[in-house]
Amino acid sequence: MLDRRAVARALAISADAASVASGARGRRIHFVDLLRLVASFQMIVGHSIDALLAEELRSGAVYDGWTWVRGLTSVSFMVAAGLSFHLSTLARFDAHVGDRAKVIARFRRGGFLMLVGYLLHFPAGLFFGDADAAVREFLIADVLQCIGLCIVLLEAITVLSRGPRQVVLLSAFLAAVCFVAAPLTDAIEPAGPLRFALNYLTHRGGSLFPLTPWAGYVFAGVVIGAVALPQGTRTDARLPLPRLLACAALVCGLAVLARLGDAPAGVHHNALPGFNLVKLAVVLAFVALLAFAERPIVRLPRRLSILAGETLTLYAFHLVVLYAGGVGLYRVIGHALSLPAAIAVALSLLAVTCAVALGWHRYKTRRS
Repeated sequence: MLDRRAVARALAISADAASVASGARGRRIHFVDLLRLVASFQMIVGHSIDALLAEELRSGAVYDGWTWVRGLTSVSFMVAAGLSFHLSTLARFDAHVGDRAKVIARFRRGGFLMLVGYLLHFPAGLFFGDADAAVREFLIADVLQCIGLCIVLLEAITVLSRGPRQVVLLSAFLAAVCFVAAPLTDAIEPAGPLRFALNYLTHRGGSLFPLTPWAGYVFAGVVIGAVALPQGTRTDARLPLPRLLACAALVCGLAVLARLGDAPAGVHHNALPGFNLVKLAVVLAFVALLAFAERPIVRLPRRLSILAGETLTLYAFHLVVLYAGGVGLYRVIGHALSLPAAIAVALSLLAVTCAVALGWHRYKTRRS
């Protein structure tokens, strides 16, 4: 059974990087924190507006553009998880693998995220409503299952490797496999006794974040971290920006090549390599912008730093408020609000969710 400290550590998605310090000069890598914060705020506002906006307003170029940008939120979280793994583990490889407690805690963290992911899809329909639909939804792979399993896989690779270079090279290989194989695995129909496992490979069973292609973003984040921050938080502050821009340009070039061929018929758009590489390139360009913006920052405000480490709390709380069976805002209001009203509700929920996350952090601190 997990003790209080282990649970507290598990409550942030790869949150190690949010509190890593650099050594003699105490420099921090703020752009990872900033990426997690921007993604979290966009996630809450985006989910809220999407859940409540009136049907007649869900069309047009502006709405389509906003929807595309919203799709970058999950990519940002995945990339941030990979960057965090590099900073907290590969940049201090010997110290990490030599500490049995840290290794066990990392495996626990990954498993805990997967557990929370399944609990958020608890099959209440078994007791009332459509039992079959409830079971199907419970068995899907959502974002926490994907990130949690990636953390477990990366930790296992790290423990079995002789150095961080091996982990980075294997991560690059796995990222390529996840993106290239996605159109093939997406043709799989998850059914029978293997449905649970097959949902990690295809969107067809309702999974929102199967490993192919979504785990590719996490593995890519590990590689990007090794390129842009080779010495972890001790990396020269002048290195990340040009290297992030170079990575974004490289990925953009690969996206152009991937989109030259014809897209397979019937494949989910999120399984197309060209589409996924475009999203990755845009996110990397945004990370480069954050790396530029962080240069004059000596220290993030304490509350923002805390929120950057409480992304799981932000994620879980706002989903419960929006979608809890029978009482969530989506169930009570539905697609009925005007744009100003939907934005007002979204900003209010953002404020409440942040307050809850800060309160939960204070509670954990006092208990520990």
